[in-house]
Amino acid sequence: MARVGNNHPLKGAHGSIGNQMVARTKGNNTFLSMHPRFDKAVPASEAQRGVRDKLGEATGWAQWVLANPVYKQVYERELKDSQRVFNSAVSDYMCAPEITGMNISDHRQ
Repeated sequence: MARVGNNHPLKGAHGSIGNQMVARTKGNNTFLSMHPRFDKAVPASEAQRGVRDKLGEATGWAQWVLANPVYKQVYERELKDSQRVFNSAVSDYMCAPEITGMNISDHRQ
């Protein structure tokens, strides 16, 4: 993906440029990449359908986080430069943390 520097006609551009390139803006940077190609004659594999379903669930989680001020604030505290709450929540859902150990000796029932 190419980053567009001091090019005023493309500064802040986003969307398709013909059927060849896509312009994306993130922060103050504009990026150009090849237009994605999909062959509609080839059906999606089982793995692709599974990832699409999980991405749909992740999007729902991210929307829920944005709608809940407490969770949104937790995410906002952990963001780095140019990150967004929505993207971070989707990433968290798609790649859940692995819990390697837990101490429950002080837990009371």
